[in-house]
Amino acid sequence: MSWLLARVAFRKSGLVNRAVVFVGNHVCHYYVLPVQAEGEADDAFEQRVDEFWRSLPRRSDLSLWLSMAHEAFLPTDGTNKDKRAFLPSDDTNEANTYAAASLVLEELEGAVVARSAQQKKLFGKLGIQWTAITSPFGSTGRGYRSKGKQAGVSEAYRRAETVRTQVSRFKRKCTRFWKLLKTWYDCYLYDQRRDEWFQRFEASTRGRFEKNRNDPVMADSFLIASEAVELGRLYRDFGNPQEALPFFHFALGFWNDHGGRWPHLKAEALRQIRQDLESLRYPWPRSAAPL
Repeated sequence: MSWLLARVAFRKSGLVNRAVVFVGNHVCHYYVLPVQAEGEADDAFEQRVDEFWRSLPRRSDLSLWLSMAHEAFLPTDGTNKDKRAFLPSDDTNEANTYAAASLVLEELEGAVVARSAQQKKLFGKLGIQWTAITSPFGSTGRGYRSKGKQAGVSEAYRRAETVRTQVSRFKRKCTRFWKLLKTWYDCYLYDQRRDEWFQRFEASTRGRFEKNRNDPVMADSFLIASEAVELGRLYRDFGNPQEALPFFHFALGFWNDHGGRWPHLKAEALRQIRQDLESLRYPWPRSAAPL
């Protein structure tokens, strides 16, 4: 969970090239302002702008990472989380959601804060700016509370309940949450579990390639050559040049035989494929393991 919660980004004041910017220690997100489309009514554009501003986090995107961490801690009834379909969870059991929120809070206030403080001290000696991550829970002054504290419950329960309600609210409002969860889970695999990421990506990419290769419409499109190049580069980058060679040859043959239909793309595509083939002549180190 430290990998997730350490990616909190904080909103910068003002705009940068017509975009709202969130900057963190590992990430930088740009939310570009909407532009009115040709023929779009003024009312529709104003509504789109209002939705854009309402969807932006106010100070940081902590709610996103809390929600992902919370989802990871929910029980799976014995199923493998790595094989999940990333569909909306129907787990509304209060005990499960509270337990997950408690684990998230424990991780945030323990390992994440401690590691972030160590990194700030280390990078400070090197002259590198580092934003320490601290837990915002339990730090609200009494004068700023809109409601009184719930009587008869412990402070730990109240703080875990704050996490649970914040996560629930974010999941309800963010229509792209499950897509974001899958995207960042793939990033986590690539960064921390590279071999597993390779197996998953190879299976999905190769399956799509074989399916399109047998499709009369897709097999006649330059997209099939692009997929072949993608597979070839995947095998090459992971130290399998012999596996990569047939896919590069397939793409090269496709562009030589059918590239005349796309003259504006043919020359550049052939140049890149020849560069890829040339790179196979030299030892290609296996993709580096995560630090």
